[in-house]
Amino acid sequence: MAKRAAAATRRTPSVLERLRARLPEGTEERVAQTALRALLLAFILVGGYLLVKEMKTFVCELERFQVSPATLTFTSLPSWVTPKVQEQLAYIPDLPERFSILEPNLATRVAQAYERNPWVAEVKAVERHFPNRLTLGVRLRRPVAAVRYRGSYYLADGNADRLPLRFRSWPQDDYRLPIVIGAATEPSRSGAVWQDEAVQAGCAVAELLEMHGFDSRLGVTVVDASNVGGRRRRGDPHIVLHTASRMRILWGRSPLQWQPGDGSQTVTRKLLYLKRLAETQNPRRLDYADIRYDRLLVKDRS
Repeated sequence: MAKRAAAATRRTPSVLERLRARLPEGTEERVAQTALRALLLAFILVGGYLLVKEMKTFVCELERFQVSPATLTFTSLPSWVTPKVQEQLAYIPDLPERFSILEPNLATRVAQAYERNPWVAEVKAVERHFPNRLTLGVRLRRPVAAVRYRGSYYLADGNADRLPLRFRSWPQDDYRLPIVIGAATEPSRSGAVWQDEAVQAGCAVAELLEMHGFDSRLGVTVVDASNVGGRRRRGDPHIVLHTASRMRILWGRSPLQWQPGDGSQTVTRKLLYLKRLAETQNPRRLDYADIRYDRLLVKDRS
């Protein structure tokens, strides 16, 4: 009976105990030391990561690395950019008043913010100059005309995108641009196309004049697009240019209304007539010049 009781109370060794019994002497101590080293290494790595993160945050917030939209500079700006335009370029509501030059993806963030500025057509480059200066290369929307609507003047580019500036009286000394008249609809928001056929046609003509220098050579002051599409009186020229010498240039249809196939020929012919006017005629002596047909027609004031 005693033997049976002893056998019943004898415990079967666990798997771990049998494994330990088979290990060479000192193996347990070496495993424990390895686990301790691994735990210590993990602690060092995690602690180092947290320390580096804190140091990075601390360095990014240092005063010497802080920049703001007001302190950004541009590689070059066109001569037509006025102090008012520069002021609007410096104000970007999507950016905070201060941010660190060490901020990750800073160039992408600044570029995206400036591309939402109505003046900016494209951000070409964002360069960091340590410790606290950013330089931007941008392509701006160039104003080619001022659109008059209900006593106010709005700058617009050749695509009829409305630019931010609005004037109660036209500052001729700051912007030597022709004035487009004939707008019948409310202005668009800044940066959007003005949804008015007359405005779009007038701005397209103003851009053509500016590209070839005829706005200044002929002294064009007004692009009258009020009859675009014959909306006022059929048979009259859709667009008429007025010059500082009180000469009228009967332009005709809008470039946006020319039929496919005749656009380039029409442009070439009209620009050739304008060149002939500038080189061979005295605008002060002319009542009007008609460039709508196959030959240039002029009429003296006398």
